[in-house]
Amino acid sequence: MRAIEDKLAVPEARKDDFRAELLAFVAQAHREGRTFEWRENKRLVTALEEKLFEDRRDSIQLTSELSSVVDPDTRAKIDVLRDRLMRLYGYDQVAADEVLAHVAGLFARGAPVEAAKEAA
Repeated sequence: MRAIEDKLAVPEARKDDFRAELLAFVAQAHREGRTFEWRENKRLVTALEEKLFEDRRDSIQLTSELSSVVDPDTRAKIDVLRDRLMRLYGYDQVAADEVLAHVAGLFARGAPVEAAKEAA
């Protein structure tokens, strides 16, 4: 939890306040008869995206030359991403490859989440 708080620049002395705020958000959803949806809390979304990016940056093995990937596991992951872009978002294969190449460049540079959103 502390690593997530660090992404929001929550100082150690204020961590209890942040956690209470998050708990109040969950309780409010419960009182309204809704299921807690973490995507509704902008601060939590931002922190989780940044933490996930940081954790996974080194393990993502996309390259800007997607066709040159030889590793079968990596090739399979890229194919799944391309297929998902095409099926769910209407990209054609060329556009999906361009998106993946762009994202690979962002990961290679270690671009933070906000910079990635602005570039898109």
